Amino acid sequence: MPIEAVLFDLFNTLSMVREGDAFYRPALKQLHKTLIKNNINIPFDAFRHEYFQVRDELYKEAETNLEELYFNMRIRQTLRNFNIHLPPEHPAITKATNTFCKEFTKHTNLDPHAETILPKLSEKYKLGIVSNFHP
Repeated sequence: MPIEAVLFDLFNTLSMVREGDAFYRPALKQLHKTLIKNNINIPFDAFRHEYFQVRDELYKEAETNLEELYFNMRIRQTLRNFNIHLPPEHPAITKATNTFCKEFTKHTNLDPHAETILPKLSEKYKLGIVSNFHP
């Protein structure tokens, strides 16, 4: 069977994350501010602690079933641990995800080889990006 498409994970393949995990604190701060604006009042340190617990649990599950959940699900589960039950598509969660992403992208750069390799690959293959951020 011939190869028809090449899929890339978005981060640390095409878009490189600078400074390791340095993005987390400012991105979570912005996410948290969005939650506060949407009347979800959880102290930041408690939210941050619970967020990392949920993230780590979801990463372990992803290793087992090879499926990483949308980022909205990570926020939903974090909020559930504070007895706040919202669906992942709830506007407060979607806004929080978008805010996190906006801050996160400030800490990324396009891989320097992507600009030359992608046009060449696109001549022969369909190209796509996979990500756990909901469109």
